[in-house]
Amino acid sequence: TASLRSKVPHAVFTSNPCRLRFFSKEIVFCREDIVSELKRSCLLAPPQEEEDPMDEDEVPLMTSETDYIEEGGGRGPSKNTQQVIKRTVKTLLDQGHLCPLPLPSCPIYWQYDHALRLYPLPDAVVVADRVEQYYENYAGCDAINPGPFHAEFSFVVYRPVCEVHEDGQTKSDVEFSQI
Repeated sequence: TASLRSKVPHAVFTSNPCRLRFFSKEIVFCREDIVSELKRSCLLAPPQEEEDPMDEDEVPLMTSETDYIEEGGGRGPSKNTQQVIKRTVKTLLDQGHLCPLPLPSCPIYWQYDHALRLYPLPDAVVVADRVEQYYENYAGCDAINPGPFHAEFSFVVYRPVCEVHEDGQTKSDVEFSQI
């Protein structure tokens, strides 16, 4: 990082994961290939149903395939991939931990385990994963993946507070952009 630090002197390099407080909003940034790690640890493939996995009480963990389909001339995730993403977000936030994997597949240094906890749930979790861009809101937490920047030069603009309702509730805004 010394060469980059000399070119960008005011850059701040943080740890992984990183917690950021923006006024009253807490945002957690994490760089981890959670989708592929969960797929690798999957024991049972979920049934191929049209139901929304966010509404189910018990959901099998992951599917074993992530195929993509062409939609409207662009590349978009298939329904199977959308299910995988929803199940990943649900698993991550329900476990309350950034590493919801068995210990043999992802050992944890216990003195720093508190940095991986997601309890109480933050307002947003940004997981820089290798899969396509996605945004899911689950249990009041925005789960965002900006996607691989090197593939399509795409990025995400996240506005933690874009609207304030009469009852004091705030609404965030996510915008997917491309260079």
